[in-house]
Amino acid sequence: MSNRIDVEVTQSIRPTVNDELLIAGTRTEISSEILDNFPEAFVVTETAQSHPSQEEPTPPTPNIDERSEGHEVQRPMRSASIAQWRKYAESLGIVTTGLAKKDIIAATETVQGDRDEE
Repeated sequence: MSNRIDVEVTQSIRPTVNDELLIAGTRTEISSEILDNFPEAFVVTETAQSHPSQEEPTPPTPNIDERSEGHEVQRPMRSASIAQWRKYAESLGIVTTGLAKKDIIAATETVQGDRDEE
């Protein structure tokens, strides 16, 4: 039994291989299981059909706070484990769900390059 939830997509994502690609910035309805598995990719939207008894707010993404304070995690060496790269990427606010190590490294280079320009 899965509840359907109206959300705004914050990160383009394909929850499973058979699912349609959900594009960042769009609104859609997803199952509660998908929201539980990928909470960083969605923001629950308020609709007229929302139940007022749902008092549990969507928790803020901790990565946003870390980005504003500056990341404390040092960039790992290319040969470091994927776990170390995920930790580093997440400290930069990058969602690493479903990304391979090489994709995580590329994403951190893009984000770090943007920061260097600021």
